[in-house]
Amino acid sequence: MAARLASILVGIMSLEGGIFRQIIPVAVAGLLAAWDLVAPGASPAPRLVAWIGRPPVGVVTQGEVRLGQGLLALACLAALVAAAAGAAEVAWVLAIAAGVLGIAAGLLGRPAFGIVPPTGRRT
Repeated sequence: MAARLASILVGIMSLEGGIFRQIIPVAVAGLLAAWDLVAPGASPAPRLVAWIGRPPVGVVTQGEVRLGQGLLALACLAALVAAAAGAAEVAWVLAIAAGVLGIAAGLLGRPAFGIVPPTGRRT
C-alpha cells in the first residue's frame, strides 16, 4: 500500500509541476522516485505515507516498485533535460505524463504499470 501511495505522491508532484509550469516539483518528484528505485521503501515518500496513514503491509514486490519508480524517475529526468534544453512545452508534457502515470499506477495497484507479471507470493 505504501508503494502505491508513494507512486501517487510522486505523480501528484510531477503533475502539479507540469500544470503550473514549475520545474522544482518535477525535480523533487524525480528525486523521490529515483531514491525508491535505488532503495525501495527507504525514500521519504513511502515513509511519509506510512507515517500519516499507517497502511497495511505492502502488497507489491521490490522489483515492481523499482521498475515503476524507475520509469517515473526517467520521465521526470527527461522533463528536466527538456526544460534545460529550452524545450519548455515538451518538459511540461513529460511532467504531466509522469504525473498521470504515477497516479494511475497507484490507483490501479501496479507501481510497475503491469509490466512485471506477478510471480509467486507477493510481499
